[in-house]
Amino acid sequence: MATVKARYTYGKPVKGEVTLTVQPRVRYNRLSVRPLEQFQVKQALDGSVDIPVDIVKDLNLKTDFFDREIEVFALVEESHTGRKYNKTAILKVYDKDIKVELIKTSKTFKPGLKYTLLLKVAYQDDTPVEDNGHELLLRYGYSYNDDSWTTNLRGVPSKGMLSFDVYPPQDDVLVLGMRAEYRGQTYYINNIEAAHSPSHNFIQVTLANNETPRVGEEVRLQVNATEPFQKIVYEVMGRGDIVLARSIEINQATTHEFTFTTTHRMAPKARVVAYYVRDENKEVVADALNFDVDGIFRTPCSVSASESETKPGANVDVRVSTKPGAYVGVLALDQSILLLKTGNDITHQDVMNELDMYDGGRHREDFDSRWYKRRKRSLWWPGSISAGEIFQDSGVVLLSNGLIPQTLQMSKSVSMITCYYIMNTC
Repeated sequence: MATVKARYTYGKPVKGEVTLTVQPRVRYNRLSVRPLEQFQVKQALDGSVDIPVDIVKDLNLKTDFFDREIEVFALVEESHTGRKYNKTAILKVYDKDIKVELIKTSKTFKPGLKYTLLLKVAYQDDTPVEDNGHELLLRYGYSYNDDSWTTNLRGVPSKGMLSFDVYPPQDDVLVLGMRAEYRGQTYYINNIEAAHSPSHNFIQVTLANNETPRVGEEVRLQVNATEPFQKIVYEVMGRGDIVLARSIEINQATTHEFTFTTTHRMAPKARVVAYYVRDENKEVVADALNFDVDGIFRTPCSVSASESETKPGANVDVRVSTKPGAYVGVLALDQSILLLKTGNDITHQDVMNELDMYDGGRHREDFDSRWYKRRKRSLWWPGSISAGEIFQDSGVVLLSNGLIPQTLQMSKSVSMITCYYIMNTC
């Protein structure tokens, strides 16, 4: 069913005739090829009209196709003036009604340390599948050859989410490959690349708290390592600045917990970088963790009106409640302005986006925070391949005479790890 709506700026319905054209669109790189097969119909329009369309039958599509794009073009001709207005919408047709995708908590995994696989099971419109439904089977292994994958994990999605913990071996593994089976369909999931270290040793920083911390609350983090370490250094960054830096002596342990209290300078997102230096080869072993911090506004503010609906020319009392001495700005907009364009006021998200620009680290483009926050945890790891890339992605410059592994990108699919010493001249 295709619904065409046409209204004037002030909200009155448009009367006229609509011509609806539906046709498949096949894309190859930047070329667009439009087949001759198309469905076209004309109907009278009075503000809105529903036009039934059978995509497969009316467009004579084959049922063995893969994902396709269908172009829906509506041309409205106003009856009084004869003016024409058009609008195009793209309808995506899928070969499966359900999709299984991997939400990466980290771009890479570290051999010898736990990695959490977070799977999103949803319909194509991102509606989560039903709880307590079918079981999902996950097969995975540490090679590109899926015939060698022997490990099976089973689980039932809850709110469309599934979480599996895997423990990669500390051997020289390069990739984590996987595929899922759900409701009789097979879903191939993208591989996860392994992080690299000259000594094959890594550390991992995790957040022990279950909820997103607020400003003024204590945060507890845990550091796990593949070998015992004597000293750990961690730095907390917020809004592009180093807010907190500490060094902790540890008696040759592979795990350690530390705490700190969040401040306003750490909101809305804090970044923790932790590292230690190996005694054998002076290699810097590092990890980083990002997590959200609630409570960016120090001054509370609420607005209420004496009337929810009134006539033109009447008085309306607006009440603003906040702290004494605070500066308050009030903006009133006519409804017609909102019909033309939104974004005329300052929203909470605008402030969040502005503060997020102060962060000098790398921003994850493939990270879906909406689905990840269903687990009540708003954290993610940069997942850099090497220790040097961890510091670069965190937005800091490291001056050290230690051995810092670096990543040299040779192509989009090939990377090479090289190690060199950065001499400290301070």
